[in-house]
Amino acid sequence: MADWFSAFEFDEWQLEVDELFDRDDRVVAMARQYGPGSSSGADVSLKFAQVLTLRVGKIVRVDNYLDRGQALEAAGLSE
Repeated sequence: MADWFSAFEFDEWQLEVDELFDRDDRVVAMARQYGPGSSSGADVSLKFAQVLTLRVGKIVRVDNYLDRGQALEAAGLSE
């Protein structure tokens, strides 16, 4: 994660969650992260989805997807 965050000007990096879905022990978060690159200063933006698997109220696994449909399918949901 440190390598990933080093690509951004961390003080200006932002993460927004647009939607949340849940099913059984999984939560799907549709999100967007953005901010200026640390070297170039160019604006960087990425939409992605995370499927978080929970056990006894704690996150035990995180799977990242660039495709919304794949994330929903992985969690047993469909559009």
